[in-house]
Amino acid sequence: MKDISVTSIDKTDLKRIDLMISNNLHNKQISSMLGIPLSTTQRRVRRIMEKELVVSEVHLNYEKIGFKTGLVHVYLTDGNIDEIMEKCLNLKESSQLRYIYAIQTCWRE
Repeated sequence: MKDISVTSIDKTDLKRIDLMISNNLHNKQISSMLGIPLSTTQRRVRRIMEKELVVSEVHLNYEKIGFKTGLVHVYLTDGNIDEIMEKCLNLKESSQLRYIYAIQTCWRE
């Protein structure tokens, strides 16, 4: 893969990136919204992806194959989040877990 300078990004590329990420739009939709030829949009999006300014991930659609999915919030006042996640992974029905570790300060009066 050729090394493409990040400095070659223009304002329209930033708009493309915004539409790709925030609205999950495809090249044809981006092209139409920006009033730019589809071939130009395809070429520029390909360069954006080559520069790894935007990366895509493949995710399994659990619901389509019959699994139930959910979101669980765990609030700790004291404890080891890694230890708790390890216990959750060992649950019988748990096949995949991801967690985001965040610190939230709460003020009490």
